[in-house]
Amino acid sequence: MPTVSSPSASRVAVIGGGPAGLMAAERLAAAGLAVDLFERMPTVGRKLLMAGRGGLNLTHAEDFDLFAARYSTSGDTVRGWLDAFGPEAVRGWAQGLGIDTFVGSSGKVFPVGMKAAPLLRAWLARLAATGVRIHPRHRWTGWDEAGALCFSTPTGTRTHLADAAVLALGGGSWARLGSDGAWQAPLSAAGVAITPLVPSNCGFECAWSPVFSARFAGVPLKSVALSFRDARDQPRQQRGECMITRHGLEGPLIYALSAPLREAIAARGGQPECIPVMAIDPLPVSADLAALIDALNQFDLAFFVSPNAVSHGLAAVRARRDWPPALRVATVGKGSERALHAHGFDVVIAPSAGFDSESVLALPAFAREAVAGRRIIIFRGNGGRDLLGDTLVQRGASVSYAGCYARRVPDGGVERLLAVADQADALVLTSSEGVGNLLAMLGPRIDAWLAVPVAVSHPRIGARVRAAGFQTVIETAPGDAGVVEGLEHFFSR
Repeated sequence: MPTVSSPSASRVAVIGGGPAGLMAAERLAAAGLAVDLFERMPTVGRKLLMAGRGGLNLTHAEDFDLFAARYSTSGDTVRGWLDAFGPEAVRGWAQGLGIDTFVGSSGKVFPVGMKAAPLLRAWLARLAATGVRIHPRHRWTGWDEAGALCFSTPTGTRTHLADAAVLALGGGSWARLGSDGAWQAPLSAAGVAITPLVPSNCGFECAWSPVFSARFAGVPLKSVALSFRDARDQPRQQRGECMITRHGLEGPLIYALSAPLREAIAARGGQPECIPVMAIDPLPVSADLAALIDALNQFDLAFFVSPNAVSHGLAAVRARRDWPPALRVATVGKGSERALHAHGFDVVIAPSAGFDSESVLALPAFAREAVAGRRIIIFRGNGGRDLLGDTLVQRGASVSYAGCYARRVPDGGVERLLAVADQADALVLTSSEGVGNLLAMLGPRIDAWLAVPVAVSHPRIGARVRAAGFQTVIETAPGDAGVVEGLEHFFSR
């Protein structure tokens, strides 16, 4: 079993290559300690780079007391951290890396250029200059009998002797980027008490009417107040901004009250569970995709099959060129429609109901006389919407597919699925592929779920669920509001 050695008697291991781990490594190295940083993924800072897609909001320029008060569940502890390293210190730290910052209209602070990669490159250069050694593809699995840290690597198990270790391991909500919560197992085995992981942010679901949702989804609400009674039955109110979505409300105001809202829901007997049965990975820009992007001016219509197609497709396009002003865009669902509007498209062709390929094909813009002789590009994952493409070809269109992301069965989640099966009152499955992934994840253990009622929003999903052996299928209207209404009706009988 090979051992990773450090050159100094004062050795510290930092486990986790996210921003917290990188910052810990920086501070420890600056204090003259020998630092080895271990990361389970091939590269560090993956969630930092993902945050860069939204501009990389580093901190906030609002009143400091108000800023500190937002961390209500552990305010005194966090206040101490912020007193030592607050918003201005964060901006000064970025400046020291050569990254200027600015304050946006909402008070949020972003790096000039609104990208994470330049900051991460400068940060890693600083760490290298101070002697920090980074070990990628090292998953921490616990300790050996001698107290050395143990890591699983592509070449086998490795150990590392250190005088101290800093665990910066993240939560359990984003396995694709490294946060899968697997670190809980070795700590529990060592007798360490762990507070159960819970979501830090949430949205508020409301069964809007289809008319309301179609008209107002994506509309921001400015200077509104949110009021509710917390877990101690005390009134709470806060003002801020949020956005209407097709399934409820989201945004800074809701996020700021996520913890007390979650506690209030739990206190009233509710226990929502969200267990992904599909993972999304970005695809590298292939030669075929690059050629399609370079030829966008030759297309008459671009169709995006999902919000993932919007985000990954437009990222690939804008890395190479500007969007052709005359190229119209279309999509199938309200979530994708909102995503396109958020990317600056004022006019989006989309159905107002149905939200499937048949609904799209019934639109005037997709009639035979409208598409015959036209070139259409479909941004999608590794497959999908074949009915749409095949029908458009039959109607005389020339169709090209731009694969920009991959769908796959997610890592992990099986044990959680089995743990909650006998407690669940209903299961919601939102795609036929999700049904297939669930079957692949559980195999013969799917029997644990077959007696649980399943809500589906399309007959095709229902057929797949019935074929899998589920005993009770609740067919609902399309969209989140339709699913909620269908479940309410089912449980009120």
